[in-house]
Amino acid sequence: MDRDSKSIMSWLSGLINAHVDVAKDPYINRLNVNPYTYNLVNLLVRTGLGKTTFYFTTQPIMKQLASVYNTASGVYMIEEGLSKT
Repeated sequence: MDRDSKSIMSWLSGLINAHVDVAKDPYINRLNVNPYTYNLVNLLVRTGLGKTTFYFTTQPIMKQLASVYNTASGVYMIEEGLSKT
């Protein structure tokens, strides 16, 4: 159970369903769950933070950081001066 007494397994199931149904409703993208934040979201949900996880990942700075990381990922090791870190 998370801090709001909701099942952690329900959160994990919801995340799986959201990724499966992303073509129909891409709300998981609006929550800033992407290759950069996926492990963080997984950690926070599994430790019981529940919906607080998504308040954190949707902060403007987190969205900017994920965007920069994902943009640099496509050209990492190709274009000098860009790095993931």
